Amino acid sequence: MDTLFNLSFRVIRSTSTLAAAVAMSATLISCTKKQESASIKLVMPQSISTYSSTSDSKASSKATDKSLQKTVSATSNHEAPEWNTSLNPTAGSQINCFAVFVGGPNLTGNSCDVTDSGVARKIDFGPHIGFVPSGATVRVDVPAGPDRVFHIVGLRSATAAACSNFQNTEIDESNLSEPFLIASQRADIPAGESSLTIVASLNVNKKISTCSFVQGGGSGGGGGGTTISFGTQRDGSLSTTSGTHYLDQHVDALGLSSPGLTHTPRSGGVATTKIFGADRRVVSVATSGATAGRLLTLSSAYSSDEFEIGDEVIWHVSGGRANPGPPDDPVAGACGGGLYLGRYGFATIEAAPAGNQLLLSSSIANDPSLIRNDLLAATTANTPGFCRIAITRVSNFDEIQIAAATSLNLYTRTFDQEQGTGGTMVLRAKRLAINGGLNIYSSSRGYVGGLANVAGGGLFGFGGFHLPSGNGNGGGASSSVGGAGGAGAGEGGGENTTVSSPRGGQPLTHGQSDLFSSISGGDLHSCGITTGGKVKCFGDGQTLQLGMGASLQSVFSTPHGIESTDVFSSVVSGSRHTCAIRSSDRFVFCWGLGSGGQLGHNAVTNSGVPISVFANRAYSQISASPSGNFNCAIASSNSAAYCWGQGNDGQLGNANTANRLLPTAVSGGLLFKKISAGQSHACGITTTDQLYCWGNNFSGRLGDGTTSSTTVPIQIDSGVLYKDIAAGTSHTCGITALDDIKCWGEGSFGQLGTGSYPSQQLLPALASAGGTKFKAVTAGTAFTCALSMADDAYCWGQNSTGQLGNSTFTSTAVPTLTTGAIKFKQISTGTSHTCAVALNNTATYCWGNSERGQLGFGSYNNHSTPTKVRDQLYPLPITEQKAYAGGGGGASFDQAGGNGGGIILVYAKEVSGTGGLSIEANGQSGAAMTLGSGGGGGGTIGFAARSITLPAVLISANGGSGAAGYSSGGGGGGAVEVLGCFAQSSTTPITSTVGGPGTGVSLRGAYGISKIENLEPLCSLD
Repeated sequence: MDTLFNLSFRVIRSTSTLAAAVAMSATLISCTKKQESASIKLVMPQSISTYSSTSDSKASSKATDKSLQKTVSATSNHEAPEWNTSLNPTAGSQINCFAVFVGGPNLTGNSCDVTDSGVARKIDFGPHIGFVPSGATVRVDVPAGPDRVFHIVGLRSATAAACSNFQNTEIDESNLSEPFLIASQRADIPAGESSLTIVASLNVNKKISTCSFVQGGGSGGGGGGTTISFGTQRDGSLSTTSGTHYLDQHVDALGLSSPGLTHTPRSGGVATTKIFGADRRVVSVATSGATAGRLLTLSSAYSSDEFEIGDEVIWHVSGGRANPGPPDDPVAGACGGGLYLGRYGFATIEAAPAGNQLLLSSSIANDPSLIRNDLLAATTANTPGFCRIAITRVSNFDEIQIAAATSLNLYTRTFDQEQGTGGTMVLRAKRLAINGGLNIYSSSRGYVGGLANVAGGGLFGFGGFHLPSGNGNGGGASSSVGGAGGAGAGEGGGENTTVSSPRGGQPLTHGQSDLFSSISGGDLHSCGITTGGKVKCFGDGQTLQLGMGASLQSVFSTPHGIESTDVFSSVVSGSRHTCAIRSSDRFVFCWGLGSGGQLGHNAVTNSGVPISVFANRAYSQISASPSGNFNCAIASSNSAAYCWGQGNDGQLGNANTANRLLPTAVSGGLLFKKISAGQSHACGITTTDQLYCWGNNFSGRLGDGTTSSTTVPIQIDSGVLYKDIAAGTSHTCGITALDDIKCWGEGSFGQLGTGSYPSQQLLPALASAGGTKFKAVTAGTAFTCALSMADDAYCWGQNSTGQLGNSTFTSTAVPTLTTGAIKFKQISTGTSHTCAVALNNTATYCWGNSERGQLGFGSYNNHSTPTKVRDQLYPLPITEQKAYAGGGGGASFDQAGGNGGGIILVYAKEVSGTGGLSIEANGQSGAAMTLGSGGGGGGTIGFAARSITLPAVLISANGGSGAAGYSSGGGGGGAVEVLGCFAQSSTTPITSTVGGPGTGVSLRGAYGISKIENLEPLCSLD
């Protein structure tokens, strides 16, 4: 049976984020205002099998061509020229998945490398539409115009589900392979609706190796992007056959390996002399123009052995001190432009315009104009504002094989000796087959400190800054001898340091493995509660509603944790703010925009972190307006309702229209068990199941038979008992005690579900649900969704962005089942998108508007089918965050402190064998000279794998010890995170992040923090 997919794209402002740089997602189609919109239905071919050169190609071609009839409802159409070559894929390969692109005039931006007649050509394919299973019908909105070309890349999918799963997420080379250009079909597309049946070329011979995706399109394209590699890793494979081998990422080239260490480059991959993980220091960044934030000038010229077009790189802000501003100040601190210390991100190299310049695919700053190039170019640590940005090539292997009785040792090296720009390593591999030993080490000068008489060392005894704010800061144990080294990702330092409550590093959160127990949609963002009680948010964070800190006003298309260690029981997403109830005491915390008083802390200021709503009252339920600036909640103690924020329409229910900066009791003395905040009105269900509403009554959204607004609650639908209520932007829906849906208010988009489109409905009216009974309802701007008693999701109303989730973009006035036959246990609508938590495994799905990443699966494209939020263990993306090398140990008068541990990130799909894996980012011990010196802090390690089956895994980021015999502080322990599916056998990942021992009067450095998660129970989830 054919599957129907309807994909739509809106013209939106492209925002380049670091998360987008690693999302590997379908990109945007953007158009000029002059271009008219057209909707075209593409009918994809059924799966086809290639044939060998000895088969009856003519007979096969004739048989299949007969079943593929081309039809175009357009003014004219043209076949693309056939490129006949002698190349064929594996005989019998079944192509059952298609990547769809649309190109033509003013539709540029994505290109693929195609081998035609043995010659590699780079062809502009235009914007990427998505991945579509064979036999599917796809409806897409594209700019009307002549000579549109639909490029179809056929792939062999391991399963039909694999093609669907990776339609919206990162490609897994193990599931999609054999990429070939099977059609380049042209058509003149008129405005309005038309259709096109894709005709596949049976002699599949146009081999594709790599497609480069960029954001943008339309007139000129451009923007940030990434590279999708179909089954090819640029570095090929490494294998050992004898001996012990050492590979230094800064100096060793893969083609210069010693005997017994073999490098096998992949076809189309890197040269045999490629340097393993080459790295350089950045001395300036373009701050204006088309290349702002992307054009980097390096400290010296590089060769193609180090960097070349297509390489993936990690950039990292490290080293130095931030003067005159604090380290995280986005303007004055660190390098400016939000490049606070420890921040890193990924990009690909798009061009090499000069011998010491690189052009990246995405910007390394939120606002490149604020980058302080004077600080980057500083040559000594004593320069005010001294800081460093390093750029390191990501090593990306198909496989590393370590034979029994052999070992491979991988090292980083500090290339900027002044204050630790080096010591960063990222290793990606499909497979690590370890039957001997694979050992990975990193040590560097780290964040701050480590050298005598320079910032962070010398007379002060600090391994790094000793500010209570942390950020990789160490703390000295004494003012006259070597202090403790800073931890890899937290404060760290000696136990008697001046740092408040010294602690070790904080673990990363790159794995995104948590599943949601509940989800809430806001205007352009969404937030959820994980099964562990943590809040994660995604989407627009321009007004700090994602809760990730005061300086992080960014857009994230995948879930990120908020800045809080608290455990929460529920979260609600408002228009530009978010609120949550803390589990321990039921107090409410809010963050984001506060201009209307909606944060409830007696001020109108914004907050990037959760702040307590004043009065410290316990609440049982809270509702935030997803299209307005107010909240309502029910007190746990007496079931009274309280509202706060904007009150101009009487939506606070307190008998006036003034804004309230603190929770204010709703008038009337009613006791509630459910409450819902709309745009400018609110409704609640009392403890006796009576329904009351208040606020703006335009279009009859209060349901009392009038359009008169009220500042106090009035009873609605007297005599009818209700069990659930949802206030939307201009309409309201409720579920009666008989499990029926009733709606009222504006219905011009069909959001009332009554089968008609009234401009206003003044009294509650039954939805046309065909006898379906419901248990939960939620309302958006002009649409409604509900869960049936059978746990099915139904939606109705406006569907311009796919928010109904029924594989169309057509509005409907009756409840319609969402696509996918997924059973849900909880559902929530934003203003134009929907999210829901699956019943059986707490996987979360979203659909609808994703212009700011509020669907959470790494893309900014709208989707009309439920699509899984990227928090499901794989593909284990590395996301934008902070990571720190360990601080160098505090210096004495005559001796530098010990080096801190570096940063190591290792990602593999499969780790197996009979040998052992060791990953170490330990701080070095202080040296014993006249007065001794402090030990370096432990670094940061992130290790994530889809499956791990090894007898032993050692992960350590320990602090170094203080100099023996002297009063020198031990380095703080670092940060370690290990995520993956561990076989229930002898596999024993060990994570050790102890603080280094101090000597004399100086005590041990603070213990680090480890996070290890065996996700074996989740590994079978799709």
